[in-house]
Amino acid sequence: MSGIKVGRPGVMRDLNKNIILNIVRKKKVSKIELSRLSGLNPSTVTNVMGELLLEKKIEYCGKGENNKNGGPKPDMYKLNAQNHFFIGVDIFRKGIKGVVLDLEESIVAKDFIDARSYESPGISGAIVCLIENLLEKGGLTVDKIVAATISVAALVDTNGKKIIATNIPELRALDMGQICGALPGARIYMDNDINLLLTGYIFDKGSSPENALCVGIRSGIGLGIITNGKIVRGKSGMSGDLSHYYANGSKRCKCGNIGCFDTILGEDALVELLCGYLQNKEATIENLYEILSRGDARLISLIEKPFGQLAIFIGGLVQLFNPTHILIGGEIFNYCERLFDYIVSSSSGYYNAGSFERENFIKIHLEDETIARCAGKYAIDEYFRL
Repeated sequence: MSGIKVGRPGVMRDLNKNIILNIVRKKKVSKIELSRLSGLNPSTVTNVMGELLLEKKIEYCGKGENNKNGGPKPDMYKLNAQNHFFIGVDIFRKGIKGVVLDLEESIVAKDFIDARSYESPGISGAIVCLIENLLEKGGLTVDKIVAATISVAALVDTNGKKIIATNIPELRALDMGQICGALPGARIYMDNDINLLLTGYIFDKGSSPENALCVGIRSGIGLGIITNGKIVRGKSGMSGDLSHYYANGSKRCKCGNIGCFDTILGEDALVELLCGYLQNKEATIENLYEILSRGDARLISLIEKPFGQLAIFIGGLVQLFNPTHILIGGEIFNYCERLFDYIVSSSSGYYNAGSFERENFIKIHLEDETIARCAGKYAIDEYFRL
């Protein structure tokens, strides 16, 4: 605990609570042992424990073993698992998915609200409705939710909990104050969906990533980077904005530049490609997925061209970051796995063969509750972070 910095009393009290919660989370413990393990003096431990008992964050669980010095058996305490639940919310093009996780990261409840129902309550109201549905399905009261994370397909200022940029118009009206009001007493976080996917993904042997990358194709194209166990965010949260990285395209992007990835791999660009292929201006992204699922070789061949640019970029990422794993996710791969295989094989021509193992490319399904669950896991990790 030598690295703890002195701060304002309220900050130090919260820090002391986290220190004790982290210890009690792992095992039953007495106040004397808590003082020894935490480095906090006994009176501080007693005061903090008193607050945590009142908040029902911890609970008395009986007497301990015989005191070696012949004194009375110590009172033992443990984390109150029935008062620690976490919510993860994923906002994407089709709607909002949410899960409630317990301390073991198991899903207690899940729900989905279709994007077409936003109009009346607005996106923030829809999230509040989702939270209410989750509580009802899980048989929980709102006071049992201690933390929640909102995942957004957007660039995010995580400190100010603000949207910087997004391809989903409804997200610009997101009111975090309304969401916080629906979860009084809970810690609320917000982050980019691809960052949350990368930080929450469990690799082999239950390990978390130390050096890994994630490329996600949703409403835009996002890149998550973890080096030495930490997410790379950049100066203002703009790190990973792959949508506006030059991809050798020729069309002007809505950002004003020419040739961005969004102009060749964004949802609008793929729909435009399909419209030209079908000579039908009314085609949709769902039409694209349906035709791909039938294995239309000519359409797949047309789409491989922009995916080839992504493969070149990923090959360069391998050389720059030397990651252990690369996650690649997108709904399109659910309908055409050949495109994922194409990226893996094509990118190998742009990095040294010894720098990365091809089997460490991982395909991720983004349209189930994967990201919502990762968001819930982030809430757990942040809640207990010292």
